[in-house]
Amino acid sequence: MTERVAKSTVPGGDYLEMYKLLHEERVSLAEEARKLEMAAITAVAALYAWLATHNVHGAPWYIAVPLVILGAFRAIVLGERILFIKEYLKLIEQKALQGEFEFQGYENYFSENTQYKWYMHLRYTVAIIWIVLLCVTIIAPRFLAE
Repeated sequence: MTERVAKSTVPGGDYLEMYKLLHEERVSLAEEARKLEMAAITAVAALYAWLATHNVHGAPWYIAVPLVILGAFRAIVLGERILFIKEYLKLIEQKALQGEFEFQGYENYFSENTQYKWYMHLRYTVAIIWIVLLCVTIIAPRFLAE
């Protein structure tokens, strides 16, 4: 374990390799966030279908609420990690491309030139999905549990 840690440090030179690894991690985290959304939506739909087909009434219809809250919390953690990596990638671009090229790195360019910043950020689209899903799990049982 100690050897692996010593070999994995990138103190001053290999910014490109570190950039690639962090970019891959960010893409992987975004995929995980989307899979989490789909899993939560599927789980809520399956739960409601089961409850409806087994004539269940009352409190069991609200079982999905804490599940959605836990899923939303996980999505927040993933989103914060993605944004943290984005900021660090911008820093790597600034340091690695400083004085060598006349152009910016993609992360810096995207951050400065995105016209619809409110729409492009992952955190807003994720928040909308989780808020809607939470509202559905709170409101739908009032109509479906009858």
